[in-house]
Amino acid sequence: MVYDSALTEYAGLGFEYGYSVGNPDALVLWEAQFGDFVNGAQTIIDEFISSGEAKWGQLSDVVLLLPHGHEGQGPDHTSGRIERFLQLCAEGSMTVAVPSTPASYFHLLRRHHLDGIRRPLVVFTPKSMLRNKAAVSNVEDFTTGKFRSVFEEPAYESGESARESVKRVLLVSGKLYWELLAKKHKDERDDIAIVRMEQLYPVPKRRLKETLDRYPNADQFRWVQEEPANQGAWPFLGLALPELLPETLTGIKRISRRPMSAPLRDRARCTRWSSRRFWTRRSCRPTDLSNLTRAGPHIPQGVWGPAFCVHVNSIAADPDPARHRSRRRPVPTQVTTEPSGRSVPRG
Repeated sequence: MVYDSALTEYAGLGFEYGYSVGNPDALVLWEAQFGDFVNGAQTIIDEFISSGEAKWGQLSDVVLLLPHGHEGQGPDHTSGRIERFLQLCAEGSMTVAVPSTPASYFHLLRRHHLDGIRRPLVVFTPKSMLRNKAAVSNVEDFTTGKFRSVFEEPAYESGESARESVKRVLLVSGKLYWELLAKKHKDERDDIAIVRMEQLYPVPKRRLKETLDRYPNADQFRWVQEEPANQGAWPFLGLALPELLPETLTGIKRISRRPMSAPLRDRARCTRWSSRRFWTRRSCRPTDLSNLTRAGPHIPQGVWGPAFCVHVNSIAADPDPARHRSRRRPVPTQVTTEPSGRSVPRG
């Protein structure tokens, strides 16, 4: 017999959540084909995963693996919706992480299963990073050490580069770290330091403060993300970081795409144009770039130079921008009906 069962994330994630509640000794992981598909299980996340302990004292350590990244695969294969999970985080309800190396991912899962704290774990897993030769770990990275929520660049940790020359610190998470690092090395910049946050919630306040305090001459701090301004980690961290570290991050600013209603525009245009117009400089005029998604790490000069625009106005620019100058819909004509039944247009 062949049964055509429904493809439903709601049922699948609901089962895995229940299994994690019933068998606390098991490491239960549910992975979406793309992070976007978790939308179909939003009810399970809202009602059980994020708030089950607060409402009923019901503990679960289920793990959600959500592939996430802007890589030209279209608006429905791009975002695991980091912003939604962070919005639900409070009172230590969940752990949200974006590991950037295989060893970091391994130690994250190991800590989650062995630390004795039962709470859900949401991991935004890589896609293109699986093929990135820079994002690798040595064997000893797995057999020694533990999960670290904050990383500096290896050159600063080993003492090869001087932290005193750093004027600007870029905070980032995920695959964008590798692209920023490649561009920094290409431009031979020693006044920029890149700090990656492997864990977004709970916010690693102490470790982040210890790391930032090592740069005594840094006076500019930026959160860099590839997601639009109203998505990703910025809506949460933009409020949390100045409150947690007021001495250092009160003036932190964002570098990202402009606010958007979808993670990306339609696939045909976003593949051709979105990655070529990433950040802007001066009066928010777009800087033409090589394709960030397909051609590898190409970070615009605006990230490094003194003149750049934090609030991006033009991303995914169309080759014919003139046809987008007027996007306002025409006001619909209101129609009323007279007592005789004849329709009379108004407006």
